Order: sequence, then structure tokens, then C-alpha cells
Amino acid sequence: MCKELETAFREMFPTAEAPTAFFVTLYEVKSLYGGPEEGGWWYDWYTPIATKQVSSEFEADTIRSQIRTRAAQMQREAAKEWANAMRESCDWAEARGLDPADLPEPDGPDNFKVFTEEFPGQYRTTERPHYS
Repeated sequence: MCKELETAFREMFPTAEAPTAFFVTLYEVKSLYGGPEEGGWWYDWYTPIATKQVSSEFEADTIRSQIRTRAAQMQREAAKEWANAMRESCDWAEARGLDPADLPEPDGPDNFKVFTEEFPGQYRTTERPHYS
């Protein structure tokens, strides 16, 4: 059916061309705690932050490289912020005579990834995975 529809489309529009757009998308990746099964498990949640449409793979590769450099800087900053938050949380618990291990399991620091996609948000996470 799909091949027949493509043939009909090309008969109707003989000058039609294959799509040539690429999308370079920056994602925030949160490492989330999935649950205590089997000693605990984590999963990554991908949320698109921004996307740029380009017309060539070369341009996409160039932009992706530039964004990855900046994303690496952002990741280092996010890891420092997360470590500071964990330290403050432990200090808070200890100041009140609580065991920091009794605090809720924290999510990990934010991470950033850059992808070239066929459409914006192609790698967006839409459902929480289930442990099996």
C-alpha cells in the first residue's frame, strides 16, 4: 500500500523531491530513579530544549559540533549544581540529627545531548519505562 501511494504521489507530482531538511536538536537528559526493584534502576528522560532546521548534512554536522561543545560546558555546570544540592541536603539532614540515607533517593544531574533528526523532537521521551 505504501509503495503504491508513493507511486501515485510521484505520478501526480513528477517534480517532487525527497525531503532535504535536517533538524539539529539540543536535548536535556534527566537521569531519573525508576524504582527500588533489583536494588534500584534509573532511566533517561529526553526533553528537547531547542532545534534548528538546516538544509544540508554538512551544515547539521557543523552546528551539532558547536552545540556539543557548549552542551559539555553546560553539563559541567549542571553537575556542580547537583553536587552542591546534594551536599546542602546532607548538611540539612545532619543539622537536624537525621540520617541523610533516609532522605528520598535523588535524581542524578542533568545531562545534555545533541542529535541530528529527521523531524524536531524525534528522540523526545514520551513515556516512563517500566522495569521488567
